[in-house]
Amino acid sequence: LTPKRRSKPVRASSIPAGSPYSKELRLLAHVLETATPGDAASVCEAIESFGKNVLNPAGQWLKVAGDAKALVLTSAMRGKPRRGDILEIGCYCGYSALRMSLALPGTRI
Repeated sequence: LTPKRRSKPVRASSIPAGSPYSKELRLLAHVLETATPGDAASVCEAIESFGKNVLNPAGQWLKVAGDAKALVLTSAMRGKPRRGDILEIGCYCGYSALRMSLALPGTRI
């Protein structure tokens, strides 16, 4: 068997701004660079830090429900009926779904 070649990880800084989907690709690269694999909370932190520390200084924004909105979402999820699943509509990068899963461990989202 031939060992699989691993490609070098793409760095967020190597994706030129303005190219198609550059914001989303840079976000993905940033999360892969900074978040702990398997840790949803660290993924949320990485998404928020990308928006605050990378995009905001460049006059851009990331369409996620972070900061105070994340608290509202978490509170709403904890107030939902105990039974049933949650249907996430309009998923952009998965941030809200991650927040919901953190608020309600074991619930199918």
